[in-house]
Amino acid sequence: MEEISIMVKSNAIGIPVLAIIQGIIATIGYFIFKTPTPILFGLITCISTIIPVIGTAIVWAPLCLYMGISGEWLHALGLAIYALIVISNADNFIRFILQKKLADIHPLITIFGVFIGLSLFGFIGIIFGPLLISFFLLCFNFFKREFIEGKDFEGVNLEGMNRDDPPKTP
Repeated sequence: MEEISIMVKSNAIGIPVLAIIQGIIATIGYFIFKTPTPILFGLITCISTIIPVIGTAIVWAPLCLYMGISGEWLHALGLAIYALIVISNADNFIRFILQKKLADIHPLITIFGVFIGLSLFGFIGIIFGPLLISFFLLCFNFFKREFIEGKDFEGVNLEGMNRDDPPKTP
């Protein structure tokens, strides 16, 4: 029960905190490169962070394109470089640190969980998808620990035996 509680808190706290931090990082870049309405785009980036892999690019890529078409090539190029180096990598770095600190969860569980959760549950699947995968892995580890370790497939206990010894029946 303690592991389940830690996983729930990690996903319920970690994903929104990650979105807020990445939104702040993006907003700083939007101010530096003089985008139109940087706070609005920062909030949209904060929300889009929840979508793994391409989340923030949904916001900054069209924004860079718009700025380039508007004739602000220097700012558009600067924002594109900032977004590729800082905003995109901040997601990986911050997600890794938060998930490890909160519950020692591998970041891929969160990424795959969000994809699965969105397809199964809709928007609320952003939280429930990673929990679903974490619960599955927790149950698998529990099953492995209780029923598989130290036993062969016929239920014979192998602890303390050499491979050459005949199996002992319980």
